[in-house]
Order: sequence, then structure tokens, then C-alpha cells
Amino acid sequence: MVTLPDGDTVTAASPQLAAAIEAAVGGAPIPDAFHQQGITIPAPGTAVANPIDPMQVAPGDIGIFTDRHALALGHTKALLDGQIQHIATVSGPSFLGWEHPPAAATATAPARTDAPTPTRPAATPTTGQ
Repeated sequence: MVTLPDGDTVTAASPQLAAAIEAAVGGAPIPDAFHQQGITIPAPGTAVANPIDPMQVAPGDIGIFTDRHALALGHTKALLDGQIQHIATVSGPSFLGWEHPPAAATATAPARTDAPTPTRPAATPTTGQ
């Protein structure tokens, strides 16, 4: 749950999205707010592959413009240019659409690589006779 500056609260789908929303509302650029949570969002101008109907957006959904991002804060509000606005203002000829953010990259250790199997027997020390 994220408390917005006006006192409203929104519930994000994951702790990472909640933290990204908090950071963006707190003044961080939207891409940076997501990147801090291990989420890389599409760059401005990227075609929206799976657009979401504006009435179906959820907190944390990304609005893609040709030159910037917007961040949905629920069905009625969005963060655009550092200001919380009515979501209907996120529009215009440079607006490409809303989409769900990609899942956070899991912060797991790299896959373990086992030592290669030797192709010849290891040399064994010999005792001199």
C-alpha cells in the first residue's frame, strides 16, 4: 500500500511496484524509480505491444509517450511530469498507450557452473626408486 501526497492510498500488485510508485511520487524519474527495484521499463517512444484500456489501468502501470513516461496511480490518477493529475489528462498525439510494467528481474545468484570434467587423468606424484 502506498500513501500519496494527498492522503489517498493505492495498492500495488507487488512490493517492488509499491516501492517504485513511492519513489516516483517522491520525485524520482519514473524509469529510475523502476530501475531501483530491478525493473527495466520500455524507453519513451517504444511501441506498446499489449496496450491496456485506460479504464483498466492499475497502480504501477506505465504510460508511454514518444518522449516521456506516465505512471498510473489507479483508475483515476496518474503521475505525469512530476505532478499527480486526473488520468484522463494522460493523452494527446505523443501518447502511445498504457501497459503493465515488466516483472522485476529476480535477484538470484547466477546459475552455478560446475567445474569442467577433466579429459585426461590427473597426474599423480610418483616416488623415485
